[in-house]
Amino acid sequence: MNTRLPKRKCRASLVSLFALCPTLLSGAEIVSFPSGQLTLKGILYKPDGDGPFPAVLFNHGSGQDYGRQIEALGPVFTSRGWVFFAPYRRGQGLSASAGPYIVDQMNAAEKAGGTQARSTTMVRLLETDHFEDQMATLVWLRKNPFVAGKHVAVAGNSFGGIQAMLGAERGSYCAAVNSAGAAQTWESSPDVQSLMLRSARNSKVPVFFFPGRKRLEPGPQPHARGCHGEGGNSTRGRNLSRLRDHQGRGSQFRLLRLVRLEP
Repeated sequence: MNTRLPKRKCRASLVSLFALCPTLLSGAEIVSFPSGQLTLKGILYKPDGDGPFPAVLFNHGSGQDYGRQIEALGPVFTSRGWVFFAPYRRGQGLSASAGPYIVDQMNAAEKAGGTQARSTTMVRLLETDHFEDQMATLVWLRKNPFVAGKHVAVAGNSFGGIQAMLGAERGSYCAAVNSAGAAQTWESSPDVQSLMLRSARNSKVPVFFFPGRKRLEPGPQPHARGCHGEGGNSTRGRNLSRLRDHQGRGSQFRLLRLVRLEP
């Protein structure tokens, strides 16, 4: 079975899968992998067969436990021939013992230096420690013989959406999906705005944007509007109706009722 996808099909298939309503299934494998001197863990879903299969690296948000969301998304991808891997970055979830929790670090910075210190700390950690964890995940994923190395996409929600944009800028993916990245911090953090605008402009691959809860009106997120026609490769994802949460489970489950990709 030929599972290799050209970049355009990789992008379109990935967006179509994220638009589906997921069904809770089992069949995940917990795996360990290195990130520098740390050992991190993640949840892997793999289709039946030897592959190689296209893969998506899914970056979680700022919370501690994303098991239910990962369990919902993983089988949707594997049933359509994709490997789905959701690593936990240092200090969170299955990797909680690998380092401090980023929100605790942000809270400590705010207590010591106010809201600007919190914002600066958040961006610094996302661009350094947590991005290093994402890149370590990508290296590990590509080493597996069941993964088609040139057909790995990146996706994420909230903090993970920020990670997806950093991956689109600095990684070597075939496509990216940003679901509500920086939706809660955009208006209050110029540092985040600068990061997102820069990464969108410098993106090496097509990026599809899912709006956050506060941006339900038609059109891309603000950082998408700020980058088109300025040298980046971002794809404009336009929502032609309204988005709504699926059973209140957050941005992982926003259903995209009608999508048009615009090159």
